[in-house]
Amino acid sequence: MYLVSYYEDKGFIEASLGGKLTPGELEVFSEELLELVDAFKGRPYQLLLDYSRAKGLNSSALFALGEIRDRCHERGAAQIVSVTPGEADLEHETAHRLQHVMEGREAYILDPAYAKFAPLGYESAVLRAA
Repeated sequence: MYLVSYYEDKGFIEASLGGKLTPGELEVFSEELLELVDAFKGRPYQLLLDYSRAKGLNSSALFALGEIRDRCHERGAAQIVSVTPGEADLEHETAHRLQHVMEGREAYILDPAYAKFAPLGYESAVLRAA
């Protein structure tokens, strides 16, 4: 089960995964998420990817989530904050995606209340022009 919320005016997407993750569900989730991402037409956006309530997070599911993140970066994601189910997942994902974390393009947290996003560049440009 998943839910995707799209806030085009804020340049923000919130995607939540819960329940038992199957390869088929991850594929459908990926297709729907990337369809929304493509609506930004190359403009930068931010993504909150919450899989803290997902069950069955095995290595193939984590690999698929990594591929989803990569595709989102390829399509303009300025920053992706992922909410992991536990400390071990947080440490594993951070270590596995360390280059993205060090560049500030990704962050891993345990609670969505701690998600912090940097201001998007195109918002600043609009404010200066006004």
